[in-house]
Amino acid sequence: MEPGETQKESLPELFTAGEWKALAKELGLTPRQQEVARLICRARSKEAIAQELSVSVPTVRMHADALYKRLGVHSRLGLAIRFVLVQRKLTGPTRVRGET
Repeated sequence: MEPGETQKESLPELFTAGEWKALAKELGLTPRQQEVARLICRARSKEAIAQELSVSVPTVRMHADALYKRLGVHSRLGLAIRFVLVQRKLTGPTRVRGET
């Protein structure tokens, strides 16, 4: 990625702003950890996250490592899955169309 260029490919938001806030409260995350987690779940690179949050890549790495440790996961996928599972716990399981 060229300097000043933003990452073109990223995933849509997993949760609304209110849902992220509730997840952060439930998991005891700092506001910055919440921001980093949201961007990780959108498949943003550490470099892109650093640029968006105006911090260094090592700072993003530190926040990501703290998130992984707090949530007991070892990867970006594990992080996203943990958030989905906690969200389901907070709101109850959603029913799939056609499910009785």
